[in-house]
Amino acid sequence: TVDVAGLKTFFPSCMTKIGVVGDRAGGTHTSMACRPIMCVVNFMARAYRPPWDTAAMSAKILDTLFSTAGILPAVAAQDAVVLNAWADAAVDAGIPALELFLRGEGAEAAVVAAIVTLRTSHPTLSIGAGSVYDAATARRMADAGATFLVSPITDPATGALAQEAGIDWLPGAFTPTEIALAERSGARYVKLFPAAAIN
Repeated sequence: TVDVAGLKTFFPSCMTKIGVVGDRAGGTHTSMACRPIMCVVNFMARAYRPPWDTAAMSAKILDTLFSTAGILPAVAAQDAVVLNAWADAAVDAGIPALELFLRGEGAEAAVVAAIVTLRTSHPTLSIGAGSVYDAATARRMADAGATFLVSPITDPATGALAQEAGIDWLPGAFTPTEIALAERSGARYVKLFPAAAIN
């Protein structure tokens, strides 16, 4: 079962503008109270506004997610029982989004099926796909109904696809150059990845 109390306990340690995303190898841990691997940086928290239009990127869920819950739970989609428990816990804890990992055997088919299922079983939950490396995968996930994409890298073509599809994109970046590229590619947020390097 998913430790809902653990999820709720973890929230106070997350700042409004900088969220911490929990993860552990395998993606099916039972509590979000675990070692953070990513920090999410909100470009909009800065006074400086870039000359390009970052508002063109739809921010339907990420703005809400990081200004309220402060974390983005992520889980593998291959085990339907575990996935459903995570979805229940997210809804019960007031978390509006859930990321599904595109990792492991049969992951893409499982994610596509889960998006369809969760839209019916948990209609208030925004479902996204993670570990999106390229625009082709981004297109398949958007076509399947993902409302946001998470990437471990900053791929401008993926950002362009997300803008075209009108969905959120959370790219991975670490250096100032990578972060600037993410912002120029339409990202409103980046995840500092791998955040373990900061520790």
